[in-house]
Amino acid sequence: FSMLPYTSSLGKLSPFTPLYINICLLNYCDVLLIEADGSKGLPVKVPAEHEPVIIPETQVVIGCAGLTAIGEMIQEVCFRSEFLERIRKDGKVTEQLLAEILCSESGTRKNVGKRAYRILLNQLDGSREKGAAEQTAKWIDQWSQKNGKETVTIAASCYLYTKD
Repeated sequence: FSMLPYTSSLGKLSPFTPLYINICLLNYCDVLLIEADGSKGLPVKVPAEHEPVIIPETQVVIGCAGLTAIGEMIQEVCFRSEFLERIRKDGKVTEQLLAEILCSESGTRKNVGKRAYRILLNQLDGSREKGAAEQTAKWIDQWSQKNGKETVTIAASCYLYTKD
């Protein structure tokens, strides 16, 4: 695994150009993970109209969300929460809302098209988040069936699991 940062004149990580990805990286990588856009350190993000940018060579898209957002006010844990109007707009993040964000084509599934889509539930660091992950997975399955989408593979990750 290697991360090759490309730094702009502002000292910020910047994207590689499509030409660099096609000529250099794709010829030397079995798997290349590219972050389409960041969430300003918040556990949930809803994409803006111009996001995410997905290069044509992308074969699999992974939608990610942090389980620590469950039970918190949307505006406090969701980057670009103003775009939730396309899904739902006020209150707290629930397992059902998180599933909708992860499955909706207005959410993290936006611009996926016919590519394979996977979901990563991050921040599974305790029993509260474990329960949230199980409930979110159930809502994801229900949402997919109701909307005629294929079943997606769901994974959960943790840094250090602690029993609360």
